[in-house]
Amino acid sequence: MSRRVVATLTLGCKLNQAKSQSFGRQFKAAGFDVIARPARADAYLVNPCTITHVADRKARRLIRMAKRLAPNAPVVVTGCYADWAADQIALQTGADRIINNAAKHEAPAALLALAPAAHQLGRQRVRRHVALGRDDDAAPPPSSSSTYAASDIR
Repeated sequence: MSRRVVATLTLGCKLNQAKSQSFGRQFKAAGFDVIARPARADAYLVNPCTITHVADRKARRLIRMAKRLAPNAPVVVTGCYADWAADQIALQTGADRIINNAAKHEAPAALLALAPAAHQLGRQRVRRHVALGRDDDAAPPPSSSSTYAASDIR
């Protein structure tokens, strides 16, 4: 039996790139192979930064591409694009879960929770927005290993 693959797809700022590398290490520790390019995978974590409408369009295209490459694989979207466009992402891309920056530290666990279900039961859509004021579950504060300075690197 081959190992399962998680694709971490990142657009934008250096902070997102560093965070995606951190997520990749977590997935490897959980026993997944990790790729950082659009290719067939068992699960996708898309981490787009957004500054312009062109960046938004690239992010939507990347999310849709992941769904086309592996229609049964869960797709979790996080990053600043998820902060302000969660409804748009859910309606236009088919992402399975959208997690804002404040809860970004939850993204790997959320994807790992969805991956076995998708792998065993086929496509199972989960639409849950973890965004400030939009979820009844209070997000726990990030652990010290996943905190970073709140600065605008763009």
